[in-house]
Amino acid sequence: MGARDSALTFFPDSSDQRLNRDFYQTVRGAQDRHQLPSHSADDQLSQRGSADARAGRQALPPVALDELWQKLRNEPDAAWKLVTSATFAARASSTDPKDPRQFTHLRAKADPIAAAIESGSLVFALSTKHPFPWAASLAKFHGWIGPSPDGLRMHPSFTGQLIEACRKHTVRHHHGLNHAMRYRSRSAVVRHEDLLADQFSVLRTLARRFGLEQAAAELKALPIRVLPAHWDLAQPRFREVAFDPEFYEKQEYISRLSADQWDIVKREIDWNLMSRFGYAVDGSTASDWTFSSQDEEKVYSGDVSAASRPAE
Repeated sequence: MGARDSALTFFPDSSDQRLNRDFYQTVRGAQDRHQLPSHSADDQLSQRGSADARAGRQALPPVALDELWQKLRNEPDAAWKLVTSATFAARASSTDPKDPRQFTHLRAKADPIAAAIESGSLVFALSTKHPFPWAASLAKFHGWIGPSPDGLRMHPSFTGQLIEACRKHTVRHHHGLNHAMRYRSRSAVVRHEDLLADQFSVLRTLARRFGLEQAAAELKALPIRVLPAHWDLAQPRFREVAFDPEFYEKQEYISRLSADQWDIVKREIDWNLMSRFGYAVDGSTASDWTFSSQDEEKVYSGDVSAASRPAE
């Protein structure tokens, strides 16, 4: 059933049908009036779509929040229109308009987010990882890795998905970098490698830069492993095994993909773009790297149109 047909039952677990209808109309109306960079509202809210439509959504840049807020700030329920418009204009793969928990979460965050944008205090952290460990982590997360005569190895049948993922990787980093440049004074880049080397130093640097308060008197590493989650409010899952940084430090992840699969990563990733984060195609990471958000001329402006196409 399309989104238009199910507008009155968009949140099936909610008892407020009027609110469901108003939520749907808010998203539709905001996209129509403010010409957000998205597909039609029906396509945005539909749970199904063609591969091209899904790839198109992945290629959308983050919404220019300051500009959007200036358009909406004098409208009724402006904060709610802001968060719903921004969320569904460039929605993540885990964003589900049918999930009442996400609806409740958006409602709770709408006013604080609008207030932060109004005051210019909303800050952004762009997290990244060298494409080599990223590819191995992605393969593990999606279940592409399984037993083989050579040990745990990504199955060759997922090669097409790997190509598509690499292309999306370029698009996302392109938009992420340009977003950080747009909000230069309020952005930071957090590299996975820096967290592995000294996570407390990274956290303290972020706290000093953005004026954040440390909730605990002392920072301690978790003795258990927190498993990946699809979205922030998902129930956390744990393993009673401490995280082993040597898996990354010794590049043990290299064995998870075949030589042909690593060739795909080397070919499909935009290494000119990734050099902006201190990453090189030989697998190295610059240890003395710092994110320079002052030189606007260095914003990556390559053609990412090919990267937004699904793998054939």
